[in-house]
Parts: sequence; C-alpha cells; structure tokens
Amino acid sequence: MRTPRSPYGLSKSTSDKNGVTPMNNDNQTTAASRAPFSRRAVAFIDILGFKDIIKEAENIDSQKLRRLRSLLDSYIQFDHARSPNVPADAKPNYLFVSDSIILSAPLAHANYDGLVIVIMKSLEVAQMLLNDGYLVRGAIEIGSVWHENSNIFGSAYIAAYQREEKEQYPRIVLCQNAREHWNVIAEKFDENLCLENNGELIVDILNPHYLKSNPREFFEQGIQQFFSLTRQRLEALPPGSARSKWEWMALAINRSILKFGLNMESFDKLPLPR
Repeated sequence: MRTPRSPYGLSKSTSDKNGVTPMNNDNQTTAASRAPFSRRAVAFIDILGFKDIIKEAENIDSQKLRRLRSLLDSYIQFDHARSPNVPADAKPNYLFVSDSIILSAPLAHANYDGLVIVIMKSLEVAQMLLNDGYLVRGAIEIGSVWHENSNIFGSAYIAAYQREEKEQYPRIVLCQNAREHWNVIAEKFDENLCLENNGELIVDILNPHYLKSNPREFFEQGIQQFFSLTRQRLEALPPGSARSKWEWMALAINRSILKFGLNMESFDKLPLPR
C-alpha cells in the first residue's frame, strides 16, 4: 500500500525538500544553525500486502494488524547496538510509519560499520516478517542523513526511498554508494550477507547469520518453514503481480538450498501448477 508521504521528510513543515528550514539570507552560517547531518547508512523497507491487512482490520478483524504491530515493536529496535558508551549522535536509529520501516546508522564509529548494522537489521526484520507470511521490498544507501526519533531527512534517505519505489521484486537492493562501500568492507565481515541477483547487489534475507549459534538442523527447519509458507501462497494465488513475488521467493529458497547444501525439497517447477 502506498501511503501518502514525502520522500523529503515524514512530517509537514516549512522545510524545503532537503528537510532544512530556510534561514535568513546571511552570508554567514553559524555552527549552531546548521542541521546535524552526518554520513549514515539508511534503509527504506516496505511491507508488501499491507493494503489487505488494513482493509481486513477496518472491516472484519484487526488481529493480523495488531500482531504485525507487535512484531515490529519487538524486532525493529537496535537494543543490542545501543551501548551507553556510544554518543547519542553516533547510535543507530529506526522508525516505522504505516507499512514503511526506516533504519539508519552512522557509517563509522569505533569498531562497527553502519552499513553492516543496517544490513543485519534489515535481514533480521525481513526474516521475522517472512516467518509471519509477509514479503518486503526495500533499498539501502549511504550519504547525508539527519535522523531524529520522529523524522528523517537527507539525500541518502531520498535515494533509498526512490529506489524502493522502482523495485518490482521482494528484495532489498543496495544502491550505488552502499554497493561500493560493501565491496570494500565485505571481506572483513560475512560476505554471504549480500549476493548478486540479476545485476543488483541485494541483502540475502535467507542468510543463516542469526542461526549460527544453533544446530544446522534448526536452520534447515527455518528454511523448510519458509518453503511450506511459500508453497501455500503459490497454491492459493492466481497468476498476477502478487503471485510473481512469491515465485521470486521460491527461486530464492532454491538458491539457498543449493548454496548451503540443505537436505530438503526444492521447487522443481515454476510457476507451480494450480
């Protein structure tokens, strides 16, 4: 569902399109009057199928919407990364509005990399939502960002928002600056967090990163659950845009089964007969 919003900021104000309130045309700008922009990694993620959830909540039952809200409240926070030793302006941040999730982190602070933090959180959120039957679509970029508790501004946010708008598959794409940065740092972290897909670098939302401390069988059980849920969606949906997104997910599951050598069934024929 495309909720009314501006890519230049989430709330209405007298700001210009870059989210900065016009100042008096003095030739000098003091440090105190500058907006606190910083170089950050930012993700804009959209929950697909949200229109149907809202329609059901308004006319029949709000149970699905309440559960989705609860899931977001539980998983979207950066509690593990909010050390009291990190200055407030260097901490990762998040917010969500309707069907949109926005994540950002300073690109560099001490020993962590902001892009890795945003990728990992995007992966966690995507897996959590997939486990509950929802696909996501999004984009990640690096650049100038001013992220407050209730709003966000900046060119990197605009770029991520606009790239997500153009995306047709249920995947999270790294934009140009994010892609270039990842290519530099990937060897220092988990290279499997991202993968090439039809000419784009995307977050591998089926990556087992959050299951490394558990037995391999647990990871296979997780992928098996995604497999079963995807099969159910494919069997229920008629040909069209919604079904094509689940067909893309079926191919992603096939890739993961092959990539990680999982001992389980794969999707042999796509599109599946109905």
